[in-house]
Parts: sequence; C-alpha cells; structure tokens
Amino acid sequence: MLNGQPVFALCTARVHNPEVRESVLAFVNAATARGYRVLVFNSSVDYAQPTKSDISCYSVYDLIPYHIVDLIVVMRETIRNRIVCNTIASIAKEHHTPIMCYDGKMEHVPSVYSYSSAAFDSLLDHIIGDHHCTKVDFLTGIRGNYGSECMVLLYQESLRKYGIPFDEERIGYGDYWEQPAIAAVEKFLTKDTPEAIVCVNDEMAIAACSVLHRHGLRVPEDVIVTGNDGIVRERYHTPRLTTCVKDYNRLCAAAIDTAELIMDG
Repeated sequence: MLNGQPVFALCTARVHNPEVRESVLAFVNAATARGYRVLVFNSSVDYAQPTKSDISCYSVYDLIPYHIVDLIVVMRETIRNRIVCNTIASIAKEHHTPIMCYDGKMEHVPSVYSYSSAAFDSLLDHIIGDHHCTKVDFLTGIRGNYGSECMVLLYQESLRKYGIPFDEERIGYGDYWEQPAIAAVEKFLTKDTPEAIVCVNDEMAIAACSVLHRHGLRVPEDVIVTGNDGIVRERYHTPRLTTCVKDYNRLCAAAIDTAELIMDG
C-alpha cells in the first residue's frame, strides 16, 4: 500500500517490443482507472535458456519492494523462462504476497489469458465459407509444438466442415518467423497457386505477402493472405492483413477483477 492506494508489481520482459508495450500499457491504464498503482519491472532478456551473462538481467525482479506491494502480477509469456517465473512466485510466497499471471498462464497460479482459437476458427470460416476458397494453404509454427499442431487440427476440422479433402502438402511450418515462412511459401508455390494462405501469426503472413509479390501475385486479388495476433507492424503493412487481435479492454477488466478477488481472499 502506498499513500492509501494498493500497489501491483507487474513483472514483464521485452517492454521495448511494441506488442508487449501495448499489453503493459493496457494493464497499467486499467489498474490506474480502478484506483491502483502499478510498478513495472522489466527485463530485456526473454530467452528460455539464458546465458550466464543474461541471468543478471533477471535480477531486476529482486528489486520488488514487498513492504509496499499488495499483489505480484507476472507476464509469463514475455518472461518465458519457467525457472525465473517460479522463483518470483516462491519469493512472493515467502513475503506472504499474493501472485497472479496476466496475459499468459502459470501452473498453480491464478491466470488471466486469451487464446485465439475461437477467433481463428471464425477466420477460417470466413476464408472457406464466405470466400468459398478450396485451395487453402496453411502456415503454422514449429513442427511438433503443441500450439502449432493444435492450429493444424483447427484447419483440418474446417476443411471437414466444408467437405474439402485434406492435403498434407498444403501444410507448412514457418517456425513463427520470417525466413522459415518464406521457404515454406516458396514450397507451396511449387505445387500450385493457392486461393488463400492462412498463417498462424502476422509475421509469417507478412513474409508470405513478400514471396507472392516477388512471384507477381497480388494480395488479396490473386491470393488471400491472413494472419493472427495483430502485431503493430501489421498496421503499417500494405495491404492490411485480415487478422485476429486481442481485446485488451476485456482482458484487462478480467485481470483487475481477478486481482481484486485474490486480494479479498
């Protein structure tokens, strides 16, 4: 408590990243509007396996002033390192300070997060049902990764729903970033020119657009390209992508509601 106002300590990483900054600001603004103060503790490191020299960057979380903090809020998806997140939780427990996770998920910790599966399912309905596309290539993330393969299952279910045969050659793995996505789209084009390329994030969708442009294909006139996650960079891309974005107003409202329930016991 500080000057009669409850204090949240928000632990995050990569706040220089536009998407992380947007999420942090949304939380801070929502908390401030409800009468809370927010201290933000940011690490510039986000590696799951940091080097010895990187570990010192996580020491910023040692600066949390537990004597005035009423709740620890961890952004697990930005910090990424499980050991660091668990250490924050353990120290909070030692200080008898409650903890929650915002915009991500932690085991044994109350978590408020959003998954894009419902929105992505609607996007697939739009491409296949509304635009009547039957040659739809699908660019997902890392082969064997749970989240990536779940997206493939959504794609397969949409094809089944509209009676379109599944063709494994229409699945590509872009590892969530530009260069592997470019290689995957080039491989798609050796088969045929699809009617649409559905990507599980915007970075790969932007890469797909660049490949199509080099091949003289227009987006969306010749090939529809969609993304998912609504990164800031997409807002400045020509043409604008059809994508899915987080509703931070609802997410933050739910987070503050959860914080109040936790502090009330």
